[in-house]
Amino acid sequence: MDASHHFFLLLMFLHCTIGITTTCVKILPDSNSSIPVEVGKNFTATCHLREGSDYTSDDIEWFLKDNSSIEKQHYHKINETAVSVTVNANRDMKGWLKCIASRRSLSYIPPCSYGVSLLPGYPPLKPENLTCIAVQEGNTISPHLQCSWDPGSRDPLLNTTYTLHVKIGDSVFSNSCKQRLARSCTVNLSTFPFYMSVIVWVEVKNGLGSVRSDELQCYASKFAKPNPPLDVQLLAEANFSTSLMVTWKRPIEKSTMQLSYVIRYCQVDSDVWTEVPEIYTQAHTASFRLQSYTEYVVQMRCIEDQHGVTSYWSDWSANSTVRTAEAQPASPPDLWRIIEPTRDNRNVKLLWKPPVKANGVIIKYDLYINGKLEIAHNQMHQMQLPPGQEATIEITATNSVGESPNATLFIPRSDQELPGVESVSWSVRDEELQVEWTHPGNAHLSEFLVEWVNLQEEKPQPNWKRVPRNVNTTTLTGFVKLERYNISVYPIYQQRFHTQAGPVKRIQAGRAVTEAAYIQQGARCRDPAAMTSRNPAVRISPDLPSMSREFAGQIAALALDCLDLFQYTWGFVPLAASCSLGDEAIKLCYRLGAKEVDPRGHVRPSRVSSR
Repeated sequence: MDASHHFFLLLMFLHCTIGITTTCVKILPDSNSSIPVEVGKNFTATCHLREGSDYTSDDIEWFLKDNSSIEKQHYHKINETAVSVTVNANRDMKGWLKCIASRRSLSYIPPCSYGVSLLPGYPPLKPENLTCIAVQEGNTISPHLQCSWDPGSRDPLLNTTYTLHVKIGDSVFSNSCKQRLARSCTVNLSTFPFYMSVIVWVEVKNGLGSVRSDELQCYASKFAKPNPPLDVQLLAEANFSTSLMVTWKRPIEKSTMQLSYVIRYCQVDSDVWTEVPEIYTQAHTASFRLQSYTEYVVQMRCIEDQHGVTSYWSDWSANSTVRTAEAQPASPPDLWRIIEPTRDNRNVKLLWKPPVKANGVIIKYDLYINGKLEIAHNQMHQMQLPPGQEATIEITATNSVGESPNATLFIPRSDQELPGVESVSWSVRDEELQVEWTHPGNAHLSEFLVEWVNLQEEKPQPNWKRVPRNVNTTTLTGFVKLERYNISVYPIYQQRFHTQAGPVKRIQAGRAVTEAAYIQQGARCRDPAAMTSRNPAVRISPDLPSMSREFAGQIAALALDCLDLFQYTWGFVPLAASCSLGDEAIKLCYRLGAKEVDPRGHVRPSRVSSR
C-alpha cells in the first residue's frame, strides 16, 4: 500500500470522527447556562441546520425535557434550513428543550441533536413598604443600617439579587443580598450620619428583569433607635403616700440625641397601664400621684423629637417595682351581722371585712356596742341580745398612720323589723349564679346586701356583697357544684333622727328573703336500681321486707342524686353521685330537703337544721 493510499484512509477517519462529535443543528437563543423563561408567557426557539447538512427543515423535530415530542402545530417553518417552535412556559418546564434532525432514508448518517436548558420563573416584584433602622451600640448609634421591605408573596423561582442603596450627599453605599424572596439587608455607612439627609432604595434583579422600589428620603435621625433609659429608680415618699418619685439616666449622650421620656405604671398583677403626661418627664426625675400602700410596676422609654424629625421609640425598660407608703384608711370596715333567734333570746354574730381603701396593714379594730368598747378578735364578735332590746354597733379600723371612718349598724327589737324585698329568684349561667330580686320602693333604701352560705360545710361561713340601690340583680361565683346554698337578700335602709345630742344616722337591715340554690352538673341517673347495685355505698338493710327494701333502694338512689339533702337512718348511706336530676326534680329535692322519708313512705321532719 503506497503513501497516497494511507493518506486517503486518514482523511476518511477524520471525517467520520468529526461527524460523531459535532452536530449539524443549532438552537437560537443559545446560552452556556440555563435560559430563563417567564411562566405563563410564550417562548420561541429556532432550530437551524448548519451549512452542508444532508437534512432539511422537514427532518427537524422538537422535544421537551422528558423526551416528549412537541406537537407539530406549534412548529413554524421559516425556510428549508430553519424551524421554530413556540411553547407556553409553566413551572414544570425546567430542563432541556431539544431539536433533532433525522431521516430514515439517511439511516447511515447519525441524527443531529442540540439542546438548551430552560429555567421557568417570574420577573421580580417591586419591593414595598421600605423601612430602615439603626440601633444603639455602646454610647452611639450603629453605622449598620438595616432595611426591610415586603418582596411580595410570589416566588420568582429564579436566583434573585436584592441590592440596598443608601445615598448620602455624593456618596452611595450599597450591599447585595442574594435570596429569592429577601426581606431585609444591611449596609455599612462607616459612621451614622446624624441630621444628614439620606436617600434609600432597593433594586431587584433576576434573569427576567429588574425593578426598583420607591425612594425613602428623610433625615438619618429618623432611623435611629436609642436604648431604654438606664438605672430607673423608684422612691416611695414617706410623707406623701400617693406620690412616687422616679429617677433615671440618659442612655446616650445629649450631644448625640436630644431625648424625651415617657413613664408608664400599673399595679402589680394588672395589665392596664397608665402613662404619665410628658410635662412631668422633661427632667431626669418625675413625681406623680398614685394610690396609697399599693405595689406598682414602672417602665420607661425614650425618643428623639427635634425640629419635626422623630426617631424610633426605644424599647420599654425592665420592670421597676415599689410599694407606696401607708396612709390613713379612707373607707370604713364592711360591717354585717348574723341573727339566730332562740326560744327567749337572740344569738348575734358580728362580722366585718377590712376597709376597701385600707391604705396599709390594719393592726386593730375598735368595736363599740351601745357606746361601750369591746375586745374584737379575728374579725368576728358574738353577743346575746334579748328580743326586746336594740343595739347600735360601731367599728373602726386602724393602721400605722391613723384610724378609718366608722361603720355603723343598728339592730332593732324583734318587733321593729323593716320590710324586705318582695321576692328572690336565681338561675345558673356558665357555672355562675345569677340572683335577681324585686325592688321594695322605699325612699330610705340605701343599698342591698346579698348573703350566701354553703349549708353542707361542717361550719357554714356566710359571705356577702353589697349592691347599689338602683340595681336589682348580681352575679355570684365560687360555688361548689351540686351543693346546697341559701341565698338571702336584705334591703339596707338609712334614716336620720334628730335627738338632743344632734342628728343621728341609723343604718338598719330589712327582713331577709331567702331561697335555696345550687350549681348543677352532669346527667340524671335513669336507673335507680342499677345505681344502687353498682354503688357499694348504698346498702339496704337485709331485715326489711322485700317491698320496703325496694322502696328504700329507690329512696337511696334519690338521695344520691339529691346529694345528701335528706337524712336516712335505715341501713343505707347516701353519698355524692356523679350524676344529677333535672331542674324540676332537683327543686323537688330541695323542697323535701328538710324532711326524712322512712321505708314505708312516711314523711317526717328532719333533724337537719335549715337556715
